[in-house]
Amino acid sequence: MTVNRRYSAEGVEKAEHLYCCSDHWLRGVAELTDATLRTPKRWSGKNGWGEKKSEIGRALIEIRSLQRGSWNRYQSGTMRDRSGSEMAPCRYHVGINPVSCRQHSGAVQAA
Repeated sequence: MTVNRRYSAEGVEKAEHLYCCSDHWLRGVAELTDATLRTPKRWSGKNGWGEKKSEIGRALIEIRSLQRGSWNRYQSGTMRDRSGSEMAPCRYHVGINPVSCRQHSGAVQAA
């Protein structure tokens, strides 16, 4: 005997978030949503979860590479502030006098 269960829109949305954003496999989504494995598989195919998961993964990789590039430029002393002036790295990041760093000079003087 099979049981035909209906899931709320919130339940489907939670399952999609678990699969696409929280890095769970379909089996894990099924366990966490108290559904059979077949149900998240059907939702995944119907709503394009695979493509969404891939797109989110690519975006995260791009964000991490941009962050890494910014950090490397900051450490090398080639970062610029909003006015276009070159920012000196501070001792908190690479061992230079903290007074020369506009970002941390107030914190050092107050300490």
